[in-house]
Amino acid sequence: MIKAPLENSPVFGQQAKAGASFIDYAGWQIADHYGNPTEEHLAVRHGVGLIDLSHRGKIRVEGRDRTTFLHAMLSNDIKNLKSGEGLYAAMLNAQGRILADLYLYASQEHFLIDCSASLTKKIVETLNQYIIMEKVTLKDETRQYAFLAVEGPEAISLVKKIAGEDLSYFKLNAHKRKNLAGSEAEIFRCSLSGEQGFAVLVEAQAAPGLWDSLLAEGKSFGIRPFGRAAANTLRLEAGIPWYGIDMDESNLLPETGLEHAVSYTKGCYIGQEVVARLQAIAQVNKKLMGLEISSGEVPSNGAKLLKEAKKIGYLTSAVFSPTLRKAIALGYVHRNHAAKGTALQVEHQGKKVEAYVTTLPFFLRNT
Repeated sequence: MIKAPLENSPVFGQQAKAGASFIDYAGWQIADHYGNPTEEHLAVRHGVGLIDLSHRGKIRVEGRDRTTFLHAMLSNDIKNLKSGEGLYAAMLNAQGRILADLYLYASQEHFLIDCSASLTKKIVETLNQYIIMEKVTLKDETRQYAFLAVEGPEAISLVKKIAGEDLSYFKLNAHKRKNLAGSEAEIFRCSLSGEQGFAVLVEAQAAPGLWDSLLAEGKSFGIRPFGRAAANTLRLEAGIPWYGIDMDESNLLPETGLEHAVSYTKGCYIGQEVVARLQAIAQVNKKLMGLEISSGEVPSNGAKLLKEAKKIGYLTSAVFSPTLRKAIALGYVHRNHAAKGTALQVEHQGKKVEAYVTTLPFFLRNT
């Protein structure tokens, strides 16, 4: 079987010149790092970093019934979303298990779904299955647009410099259209690291110019490109789970602790009965928690969590945190052992390493 060629970002050339090392992710060739993921991580924590997210799915939802349709499909309150606002939500099956997570942004004439590249096709196909008489159309516009994001304590200053406007008043997931570096763009308030952050959506042909402008204007703030490796350590410190790693179709939404993805007052949606029942009894068998690994060793994903030699959970992600200077992890812990401070053991390379349950996030910038 002939493997399809990998997709490249509109700023692939700029990334290659900057020394990017690329990996294959969901059919895309994306930057994993630019030589030193730890330095890239710390640049975001202390100044500002620039990351290319053009591989992320960008699905336009149009039609007069788009609001009521998505309201019935997603876990959060779509009907009360105003133009210029956005939210985080999940798409569930009838058993309350997570088919996908996504960000949804409302504009006057359409919604924009922003999702992991690995979920784009799945989201389009699943939503299309439920369109019967509704006036709704879905357009995958991933390749027509680029998504560039800046993260870090200096991100607000950089965006003010390049946009000519102070957007610090923006609430999370707010967005507006602006002219940036001579091109029409849409700016989104977001955070993939626990820091201040903005993402900019532009047409693909305008992306190289915007990338260059962000780097040029960001020099005084210590800007540095960063890739997926640093994004992984940053998001783990911020306690942000990634679909396909920390959650998937085997997980019930309440197990993940993603309360900001759920409205308990919006009414019916697919999977709502299960989520409401679990919320009413306040019980799931396992919970996604943070874990601090005492030895500094980084266990492998999937490593067993033990309490008195009995398996009570497993790790999903583990890294050495450049900010905290210790090994940290996300993992599912049985509810009887999920209290903060509970001492557990991680089975790692034939030995048992001490670990302690903690609440999330590990790190969040005070603003």
